[in-house]
Amino acid sequence: MFKFITIDERNELNAELIKDLLEERITGILIKNFLNKAEVNSALKGIWNTPYQQKTRINDGFFSHPITFAQFTQLKESGKLTLNDYCKIAQELLSTQEKKLGVDIVKKLCDFLNAFNPIEQISPIVNKENGQELVPFTIRELLPGKGELIIHCENLFFKEFPQFFELLKWLDIKENKLSYFITLSEAEIGGELCCFDLNWSNIKTRVDEEQLQDENFQTINIVNNTDVKRYHIKPEAGDLLLFAGGNVWHRVEKVGGFKSRITLGGFIAETTTPGKYYIWS
Repeated sequence: MFKFITIDERNELNAELIKDLLEERITGILIKNFLNKAEVNSALKGIWNTPYQQKTRINDGFFSHPITFAQFTQLKESGKLTLNDYCKIAQELLSTQEKKLGVDIVKKLCDFLNAFNPIEQISPIVNKENGQELVPFTIRELLPGKGELIIHCENLFFKEFPQFFELLKWLDIKENKLSYFITLSEAEIGGELCCFDLNWSNIKTRVDEEQLQDENFQTINIVNNTDVKRYHIKPEAGDLLLFAGGNVWHRVEKVGGFKSRITLGGFIAETTTPGKYYIWS
């Protein structure tokens, strides 16, 4: 059962809606025009001016900037990148985001969410060894004709990248509660977020990009199985979407047309300390 709430004016958002989202009585909240047109245009200009070599090619249809936790983990395991190197990447992002993008995304997002109980404190994840923050968001560009994100849910990352989460044990992180992203350029065709009526609570195995396996070892094909209910949502440029990406399996449909789908976002992790959350990517 999906329930997405659209907020046209910020004063329509309240603590009860945030609580409903955190407790998954609703699936997501779409906040329209979180960034205004000038901020969107400024951010896009900064992205387009970012040198190609600073972007990470995930596959033929997907580029990110800076590197995600997954690429960091893989590079660290192969001896090509250290934790200090990764922290330097994060510090560069944090110290230049306002200059490059025209807006301090971290401050804007955290100030916005901190205004609503039960979120009492939200901030980027900090590395215990040097006290420096880790990457709080990544910019993701899905190219037309090829770009898509295969089915996943954010709690799967704890299982697939245990080395990364070993670094975070001291932070008392409980689970990934939400995903967040700001759309900067929506696709002309496709590029929708597709949420499936399938939850991490009883499905913890991804077989491949089309199949999941439930707790009874039954295979679920998300492409050919029309019995799996799904919900599509396509935010427009400037919109902020908060949704239950930690628990709900989801994907991004293939991008068509001539425009890239460009978003800026990450994850919101819940801790065992009531009211305390972290953003990361």
